[in-house]
Amino acid sequence: MVGSFEIPVSKVNARCDLTLLNFDSTDELQPLDTIIGQDRAIRSLEFGLGIWDSRFNIFVAGPQGTGKTKAIKRFVDRYSTSRAVPPDICYVYNFSDPSSPSVLILDNNMGQSFRNDMASMVVELKENTDKAFSSEEYAKMREQLMQRSTSEKEEKLKDLYEAVRQKNFILQSTPTGLSLVAGNDNQEPLSSDQYNQLHADKKNEIETDRRYLDGVLREALSTIRSKDKDVTDRLVAMDSDIVQNIIDIVVYDIRDKYRPHKQVSEYLDNVCRDIVLHKELFMGHSPDNNDQSPGLDNQDNNGFMKRYEVNLVIDNSGLRGAPVVHEIDPTFNNLFGVLEAETQYGALRTDFTMIMPGSLHRANGGYLIINAEDLLRDQTCWEGLKRCVREKSIVVDDILGYKGYVTTKRLRPLPIPLDVKIILIGGSSTYHLLYNRDDDFVELFKVKADFDSSMDRNSKNIRDYAAFISTLCVEEKLLHLDKTAVGRVIEHSSRLAGHQNKLSTKFAEISDVIREASYWASETQSSIISSIHVGQAIRERTYRSDLIQDKIMDMIEDGVVDISTQGDIVGQVNGLAVMGIGDFSFGKPGRITVSISAGRDGLVDVERESNLGGRLHTKGVMILTGYLADRFAQNIPLTMSARITFEQSYDEVDGDSASSTELYAILSKLSGIPLNQGLAVTGSVNQFGEIQAIGGVNEKIEGFFRVCKSKGLDGRQGVLIPATNVGNLMLDNEVVNAVENGDFHIYAVSDIASGMEILTGISYGERNHDGSFPEASISDRVQSRLIQLANDTRDFMKANI
Repeated sequence: MVGSFEIPVSKVNARCDLTLLNFDSTDELQPLDTIIGQDRAIRSLEFGLGIWDSRFNIFVAGPQGTGKTKAIKRFVDRYSTSRAVPPDICYVYNFSDPSSPSVLILDNNMGQSFRNDMASMVVELKENTDKAFSSEEYAKMREQLMQRSTSEKEEKLKDLYEAVRQKNFILQSTPTGLSLVAGNDNQEPLSSDQYNQLHADKKNEIETDRRYLDGVLREALSTIRSKDKDVTDRLVAMDSDIVQNIIDIVVYDIRDKYRPHKQVSEYLDNVCRDIVLHKELFMGHSPDNNDQSPGLDNQDNNGFMKRYEVNLVIDNSGLRGAPVVHEIDPTFNNLFGVLEAETQYGALRTDFTMIMPGSLHRANGGYLIINAEDLLRDQTCWEGLKRCVREKSIVVDDILGYKGYVTTKRLRPLPIPLDVKIILIGGSSTYHLLYNRDDDFVELFKVKADFDSSMDRNSKNIRDYAAFISTLCVEEKLLHLDKTAVGRVIEHSSRLAGHQNKLSTKFAEISDVIREASYWASETQSSIISSIHVGQAIRERTYRSDLIQDKIMDMIEDGVVDISTQGDIVGQVNGLAVMGIGDFSFGKPGRITVSISAGRDGLVDVERESNLGGRLHTKGVMILTGYLADRFAQNIPLTMSARITFEQSYDEVDGDSASSTELYAILSKLSGIPLNQGLAVTGSVNQFGEIQAIGGVNEKIEGFFRVCKSKGLDGRQGVLIPATNVGNLMLDNEVVNAVENGDFHIYAVSDIASGMEILTGISYGERNHDGSFPEASISDRVQSRLIQLANDTRDFMKANI
C-alpha cells in the first residue's frame, strides 16, 4: 500500500535531454539577439514602442534578477534603428532678453556645422574689419574728412578773431573756454586801473561791443561744435557702412546655407545688428560699457565675444536612428540638465554657453530608460519628469529654483520641445503602488510589460538558453560550455524556477553560476566548462552561504535540537519549514507535538497564544477544527482540549504548510497510533482533508535528508509531500542517489487518509453507510476517542452542576 504512493526516482529530478543540444560547445552558437521566454512582455513592448504617444509610456515590471534592464536595452536598441534621427539642438544668445537664451532646432548633422560656421564667421569678421580699418584707404578717407572739418573750423575762427580785433578785444583761453578781454590800441589787455580811468561813454561803448562779440563768439563756437559733431557722425556712418559691407560679404554664404531655417535667419539678423552696434570690438577697441548683458564681462573682449558662440547642447550627428539613453543615476541635474557657473572676481558667473544637457535632452526624439526605484528616491525628479512629459518640453533650471526657493538673478533658458518615450523598469509592487497612488502615472504610463520569473522548459527555450549562455561567454570573454555543462545549467535553472517543466528567467543568477564555473574550469587548466565545473560552482555558492544551516545541523547532531528520525511515537511528527537568509534558503525540520485532554477549549495553538504564530498559521489551525468536525463530529459535539506546538521553536511561525503535519499529530494522539519518526511531512490541508501544494519543497526534502544522513539512514526514512508538488521536484544528486538506492523515500499524498496510512501502516478507514468506520481503523479509533472525551466532559459537567 505504501509503495503505491512512493515517487519513482525518475520523477524526483528532470534531467536535461542532451540530444536537444546539437552542438559540442557553445562557441558554435550564434549570439542571442532577442529576449527569451518573455512573449507577453515582448508583445507589450512592441505595442508600447510602436505607438508614439506621450501618454503611452512603458513600465517594465517583474522580479529582480530577470535581466530586464539589459534585455530592454538590447530590444530598444534594435527597435530604435527604424526611427529617424532627431534634430540637433543649440542654445544661443538672446539679444532681446539676454537672461533667456534662445533655442535653435537644426536638422541632424547641422549643429556642428552651424557652430563651426558661426565661430569662423566671427573670426573672419574680426580679421576683415581690422584689415579694413588698418588700410591706407581708410586712413585717407578719415584724414580727408578731418582736414575738411579742420579747414572749416579754422576759417570760422579766423573770422571770429578778426571781428574781435576790430572791436579792440582780445580772445584768451581759460579753463572754462574762450573769454573776451577788452584791449587798448596796442591790442594789449586793459588792466582794472586802466578800465576804471576811462570815461563813462567809453565804458558803455566797450560793454556794447562785448555784448555783440559774446553773440559772435557763441555763434562761432556753436558752428564749430556742429562741425565736430557732423564729422563724428560722418565717421560713424562711414565706419558702419564699412562694417555692414564686410558683414554682407562674410555672412552671405552662411545666410544662404541656412536660409530654409527661419529661426537661424532671424538669429543671424540679430547677430549682424549687434555687431554693427559693437563695431569698435571688431576694430580692436573695447566695446561700450553700457551693455548690461547678464553673465558677460563687457570689459573683457573675449568674454563679450562669447555672445556670438553657439552652445551645441545636443549633437545627434553620430546616431543611426533614434537615441537610446539609459540613465543609471537619475538625479535632478542628470535628468533635466544643469546651468554651470564659474568664479570670476570672487563671484559666480554663468552664461548660455554653460548650459549642460540632461538625459532627457539626449533622449529627445528617442527612448529614455530609468530604474523606477532609483527615480522615486527623489520626489522632485519624479514630479519633474511627469511635468516634462505632460508639457512636452524641457526647461533647464536649478533644483532650488524648481522647488520655489528665492535665488539670485539667474539665466532662464527658453524651453526645448520634448518628444520622448519613457521606459521605467521596476518591481511589480512599485507598479501597483504608483498605479493606486498617482493619477498622473495612470495617465502617462498606459503600457505595462510584465516580465515573468520563469518560462516553459521546451526544446525551443532550451536552445535559446544555450544561445544566451554563448552570448554571455562571448561578451565577458568566459570559457565556453560543452553540452553536459549546458545541460547542468538547464537543470539548475529548473531548480531555481521550482518546477521540472519550467526554466528560470533570473538570468543574473544563472550568469553568476556560469562566471564561477569558468573560474573553476580555468583553475584546473581546462579549456572548456563541463558539468563538473558547473556542479562545483553551485556547491561552492551554497557552501559560502550555508553557515547557519551547518550551525543548526550541529545542534541537531549534538542533541541540542531534538529531532527523531527513528522509531514510532504517538502524537509527534516531524514538520518541515524553509528558512531564508538573504539569497540562500534551506529546509529546517522541526518537531510538532500534540497533547489532548477532556474539555471545551478545542484546538489551542500554542504559537498563537505565545504571539509567535502568524495569521496564515492561525488560519491553518482553525481549518483543522473544520476537518475534525466534518469527519468525526456529525452526531456528537466536538468536545476536547488539544494543544499544538512547534517544539524548540522561538521564532515566529507563519504559513499553513504545516497544517497537514499538525493534523497527523492530532489524529495520532486521538487514535493512540504512533507515527513513523523517520518520515517528515509538509503540505497544507483544507476542511475536506485534501492536501494542497506548498512552496520550497526541494529545500524541505533536502533539509530532512541531511538530518537523516547525519543520524544514519535505515531505509525507513523519507518525506511526505503534496501530490501537486511532484512537478516541483528538482532534488540534488545526493538525494536522488539515496532515493535510487532505496535509502530514502519520497511519497506523494493527495489527502490525509493516504498520509496517515503511510505514517502508521494502518488503514485510515472509509465511512460506512450508518456513519461508522471499519473496526480498528484509524478513523474508528479517533471517533471512539472523541465520543469518550465528549462523554467524560458531559459527566464532569453534570457532576459539578
